[in-house]
Amino acid sequence: MDSILTSFIVFVFLFTSTNSPTASVATSTGLARAVTAYISLQTIGQANNFARLLANYVISAIFLSDNRVWRLFYLYIFGMITAPIIAAILYWGMNNARLPRLDSTQPINSQTINTINR
Repeated sequence: MDSILTSFIVFVFLFTSTNSPTASVATSTGLARAVTAYISLQTIGQANNFARLLANYVISAIFLSDNRVWRLFYLYIFGMITAPIIAAILYWGMNNARLPRLDSTQPINSQTINTINR
């Protein structure tokens, strides 16, 4: 779940950061972060925050004297490392398949229209 939500944040940032104003990138990334925090708080209880997860493990290991809490900790680290890499690879694949965008600062001429129609 954590990997999927991290991939969602990376996708939103990558897709909005190309040819978009800075304000829209910041707004959409912040909104994606808020949505993923809401979803992950309801499902896994950590609000997609690695620091909170680590704090829970450390506190439970100290006060409960139980070392078994660390047995699946590597899954979270693996998810945090692999999710952005997988999202970047998928973005690269999707970006190559997209059609070229019109530059809104340039006037439209017949050459631009012919390029799009091909």
